[in-house]
Amino acid sequence: MLQPLTRKQKNLLEFIETYIKMNGYAPSLVEIRNHFNLRATSTVHEHLENLKKKGYIKKEMNQARGITLLNQENICPLCKTIPVIGKFTHGEEIRILRKRNVSVPADMVKQDNVYYALEVEGNNLQSDFIKNGDILVFKREERLKDGEIYLLTIDNSTKVYLFRYDTGNYRIRLESINKTRTRSFKNVKSSGLLIGLIRKY
Repeated sequence: MLQPLTRKQKNLLEFIETYIKMNGYAPSLVEIRNHFNLRATSTVHEHLENLKKKGYIKKEMNQARGITLLNQENICPLCKTIPVIGKFTHGEEIRILRKRNVSVPADMVKQDNVYYALEVEGNNLQSDFIKNGDILVFKREERLKDGEIYLLTIDNSTKVYLFRYDTGNYRIRLESINKTRTRSFKNVKSSGLLIGLIRKY
């Protein structure tokens, strides 16, 4: 059974919960300090340590946003968490990030171990549904299906394309999401099927 919280500890935990719901990752110590108008981050450390001892959070050492909520079913009963593995710019390799999670609707993911997310970086995806800062949710899927959007590895670089078949010569034809070009390839490997998008307003 969890130990009861003081008023200050409860306020801090509620702030962390709300921040994670809105942003998909935990607040930094400085953001917590500024929100509560505290003079020093050492006070934040003290409160977080008390929440950790009482079993409400886990704190990773030497990570700016290393707070993980425990007992998250109390926060969002219909949500699950999946890892955000990095950021990407369309047509460039993925930039790996430090470990963090994002909450997604439970009906979006069926098996936790086969899903991951990427954050869009930049505005070169000129599309109505993918913008800078969006979180894209992928299901690990090797089998390709016409018309779906996949994260594809082409010549050892990872790119996102709208997939299509070219049945005339049995090659894979990929139409870029931003429709700037269409190219044909033979050596293409799928790293994931795009199944959802999370956007902050």
